[in-house]
Amino acid sequence: MARSVPALLIIALLSLGGCIPQTVIHSAGTMTDPRDGDSYRTVLVNEQEWMAENLRFKADSSWCFNNDENLCETMGRYYEWESALKVCPDGWRLPGKSDVKKLYDALGGSRGAGLKMKSVSGWRNNSNGRDEFGLSLQPSGYRHYDGSFAGDSCGAYLWTSDEKYDRESLTWGASCVDNNGDIHHDYKEQGYSVRCMRDRSLSERTN
Repeated sequence: MARSVPALLIIALLSLGGCIPQTVIHSAGTMTDPRDGDSYRTVLVNEQEWMAENLRFKADSSWCFNNDENLCETMGRYYEWESALKVCPDGWRLPGKSDVKKLYDALGGSRGAGLKMKSVSGWRNNSNGRDEFGLSLQPSGYRHYDGSFAGDSCGAYLWTSDEKYDRESLTWGASCVDNNGDIHHDYKEQGYSVRCMRDRSLSERTN
């Protein structure tokens, strides 16, 4: 059972130098994927609502870790980039680089964002996170384009909708080697996790 998150938490993040504080409104909710009836926890950070679990919807060019269907329940599925672009349910979308940067800014900047996003257990090298906002990024690893799996316990790798080069697209997430929020790029044939998101008004409540 996932740990609970307060229904509404207002956190004032004060930057150095006495600048105007940035207010982050953070609330928990749920969404149900109408395609398969699977439910997911969600988190509202400013005007972005994020899935707080990796997507598990079975689609073309998607896999479970080590091809074990049971592991999809906890780790989600891995998708090639072309599949990831189309896999989010209606009303939700794959985040772009600008969406991820807004998230990192809301968490106080990319430096240290990994510590705030990572789950409180499961990470190697004593690199567990604090999960301060309920995003619960798990070290679910990835599927290499040759069909092998790696990175579990050390990396949360998730697709964005942005391309870098003809054969590569941008990813976001965190790793066991530092506490930062990452943005990297890799081959589109790699299998990475997906967290869908949508834009919400601060006056709205998650369903």
